[in-house]
Amino acid sequence: MASAVRDGARMLGLDDRIGSLTPGQQADIILIDARGVNMRPVRDPVASALFHAGPRDVDTVMIAGTVTKQTGRLVSADLDRLMDEVSAIGDRIMSAFHNAADHYSGSGWSLLCCDDTFVPVNPKLTV
Repeated sequence: MASAVRDGARMLGLDDRIGSLTPGQQADIILIDARGVNMRPVRDPVASALFHAGPRDVDTVMIAGTVTKQTGRLVSADLDRLMDEVSAIGDRIMSAFHNAADHYSGSGWSLLCCDDTFVPVNPKLTV
């Protein structure tokens, strides 16, 4: 894994800034709690992290030296503001969906949602 990180940084031409855990380099670090049932048995830590770990297994996250998650909880000072932002975005999405649904209501068309895109569909049409 170290080779992949180092070589990846070199390929991007960023090996002077990233690619190793050394003073002066930018680094993002995650610590995974391998005690969960989904992580057992841990014979190959890299494979376990890649194929079995999920968000609940992430114990600690450091981004450019700043701890953003510790003991499984987000520690951002702006967490309340971010949650408000996420709620507002969700409200805007639902409002747009309802407006689109109202627009197509009674027309025989319905809305199909795929990858955050709402597409009008007429079920009476055949391909």
